[in-house]
Amino acid sequence: MSISFNIIGCCVCRDIFRLFPHKDFKVDKFIQFVSPVSIIDDTKKEDIIHIDDLKIFDWSNFIKRNLCFDINRNGVERYICKEALSDYLIIDLCELRFKLGKLIFPDGTENIITKTRYFEEFSQRFSSLPQFQNCQLKEIELGEKELKSALDKYIFFILKHYQEKQIILIKNYPAVKHLDEQNREIFRYSSSYIFRIKTKLEQCYNYLESKLPSINVIETPKNALGSVQHLWGKDPLHFVDKYYEYLFKALKLIVYENENQKKDLENLKDYYSDFFDILERQKHIEYYLYKTAPSSLLSNSSLETDENGCVYDWTISLAPDATYEQHTHLLSCGNREKNWAILNHSVNKNEFAGKTLTFSVKYLTYNYSILTIAFVGQCNGKREYITTKQAHSDLNDIESITFTVPEQNEFSSFNPLIYLNSPNHKAIIYETKLEQGCQSSLF
Repeated sequence: MSISFNIIGCCVCRDIFRLFPHKDFKVDKFIQFVSPVSIIDDTKKEDIIHIDDLKIFDWSNFIKRNLCFDINRNGVERYICKEALSDYLIIDLCELRFKLGKLIFPDGTENIITKTRYFEEFSQRFSSLPQFQNCQLKEIELGEKELKSALDKYIFFILKHYQEKQIILIKNYPAVKHLDEQNREIFRYSSSYIFRIKTKLEQCYNYLESKLPSINVIETPKNALGSVQHLWGKDPLHFVDKYYEYLFKALKLIVYENENQKKDLENLKDYYSDFFDILERQKHIEYYLYKTAPSSLLSNSSLETDENGCVYDWTISLAPDATYEQHTHLLSCGNREKNWAILNHSVNKNEFAGKTLTFSVKYLTYNYSILTIAFVGQCNGKREYITTKQAHSDLNDIESITFTVPEQNEFSSFNPLIYLNSPNHKAIIYETKLEQGCQSSLF
């Protein structure tokens, strides 16, 4: 069964179908770059401008058509209602993020327009078109009361053609954080700008829902991430593919109605909220590893032996009954009541003063043994523990500690330690690393 959609909103709504084509889904008409405030402006004249008038601009017909909709009265309505209506109308309110302007004609006629970058470019060349000669452009801003009045008219316009159950509101918001795979970082837009736009959109979405309580609503998952490498370029509303996957699945839940639709939509949103949170943390680690030298600040991180079978660059301290097998790296305390088995490395004090370091160990323990990793300072012949952590696992595992070396201190040296100190405790030490920063590349 074919299901058709008309769309009035930002590119997010259309890209759902580009990224996730479906044999039963068809987009009939898509309108973008036209603010709802411009759509309902009934003071405009009809057919002021046509696509053919815009041939001086190197734009697609899609861009030219939308600019005409923005300037002409009833252009959107005629286009949406041309021939048969679609089964569903998808809307968001993201075009309200653009500033508004008044196009003032010499005869006193005033058109409310959407100040997109395309209209800004068009306004620089008014003199090329006779009907716009001597026009003036004035920026305007609507107060809360005026904005609600415009939304009331927009709601009236929509309900002339669609029932509430046919309307799907996607509550898209611009994102601050965007994954930048090329530069291996998370790019951030101005949080104050995003907050201002999100606050405005949230108020408008809430107002729309209060007036249309029976429409279908797709909420935005928490932590949604944008993508700098998006097909359409870098923009606060260009997201990673998984965001569009979420919207596609939500659309399917709506159009293929079921008894648990509301609950299923909420569960879907929660799942993707968790997914984006995990994805961001994963990318932070990936980008950290990319920008951090993979080699350890410690020499001989894998505890390799020299030609004589001795582990070099590490000091091994063993109680009388303790052992360290150099080829297997098995550290064992023995069975005496008072016991210890210690691997000790030294760090240049002056090189790392004031820096944050992470010391990590890949290990395996036997029979509930407890392995301790630590970072200590030596002062007047005494050992002072800066940080320690106990670890145990019967599978190959990794444990790490993070600390900042004091900028001003009286330590003569710093030492990462790995040790056991209980009878019969055993552990294999596979690899160690000491790295700058608060992440470990062993993970």
